[in-house]
Amino acid sequence: MRETHGEAELTFDSSTPFLIAGRYQRAYADIANLPRKIHLAGCPMPDHPRYIGSDLPWPCSSPFADRLTLGDLCVKSSGKTSWDSLSQTLLAAHNVWQLCHAIARVNHRLRLTQAESRLWLPERLIDLTIKIRQVLRSETPMTLIQRWAVDLDQLAGLARDSTLLPEDTDR
Repeated sequence: MRETHGEAELTFDSSTPFLIAGRYQRAYADIANLPRKIHLAGCPMPDHPRYIGSDLPWPCSSPFADRLTLGDLCVKSSGKTSWDSLSQTLLAAHNVWQLCHAIARVNHRLRLTQAESRLWLPERLIDLTIKIRQVLRSETPMTLIQRWAVDLDQLAGLARDSTLLPEDTDR
């Protein structure tokens, strides 16, 4: 998703839950708060014909996954995998829910007081969130973007080595 606000462009990558499910056959488990980052932990999902028809639950949990069994995931006895396209779709749906839930939890924690937020979230995330809010509320957002270019470019650099300022701007 892309949206432009004045001269600032906001983007959101929504393909990751599908790649994690399809390419890596992994499920998002739960959000982990590490000292310097937030991480959505993953777990490998069983892929073996012995689970065909199984009543065993998935090794991860969500309102979606809790209604499914390994027999819903492993359905074929021949080929490279015991999964079919519906199996990957079911896992992708679980991953999308987990990602949305994790984002909602982080957003909730960002609405707490700064002192309370710092108990749950990396300080750098809180500081960048404050700066982004100020940019979006400012009458002169480019002034703030230029002032905080180094910090904000660290966010942009995480995706496609892009920058928030034109190439010819001195930092």
